Amino acid sequence: MQFGVGFNAVVWAFEGSGVDTSDLHQIPARLRAVLETCLGEDPSPAALEMYQPQIRQQLYELLQGLKAKQGYAGWQ
Repeated sequence: MQFGVGFNAVVWAFEGSGVDTSDLHQIPARLRAVLETCLGEDPSPAALEMYQPQIRQQLYELLQGLKAKQGYAGWQ
């Protein structure tokens, strides 16, 4: 829940400055899906190991997308 609120605040700030963030909109839903699947497993190091690459990938895509937006020429 807190992630969604924070994500929406960041999107609002970027879009309020004229920066398109539509390429980032699906990342929270994909991350949530992976986390829900992971949390549906019995807690174990094996379950974490199995889902950690997918979780890491979604977070990486989000951070890379935000980083690219910071370099936007209109962002001053």
